[in-house]
Amino acid sequence: MKFQELQNKLVEAMKEKNRVKKTVIADMIACAKNMAIEKGCKDNITEEITDAAILKSKKICQEQIDTCPKNRLDLLEAYTICMGYINELAPKMMSA
Repeated sequence: MKFQELQNKLVEAMKEKNRVKKTVIADMIACAKNMAIEKGCKDNITEEITDAAILKSKKICQEQIDTCPKNRLDLLEAYTICMGYINELAPKMMSA
C-alpha cells in the first residue's frame, strides 16, 4: 500500500468519527515514518516500508490478543476490533 493511501484512510476514519480506526491507522503511519527515518529516507516512504509497518502493527496486535488475560473480555474485544481494521489494510499474503 502506498503511504499516501494510508494517509487517505486516516482522513476517511476522521470523517467517519471512528476513533478506534483513526488510532490504529495513526499508529501505522507513525511506525512507517519511524522506519523510514531509520532507513534514511524520511521524505520518500516506499510501499515496502508502509507494508512492513502494517505487518508490524498486525504482529503487535496479535501478541496482545494472545497474551490477553481470559477474564478481560473488554480488552480482548478491543484488540479484536483493532485486528479487524489492520486486516483490512494488511497486504495479502500468498498461499502455499
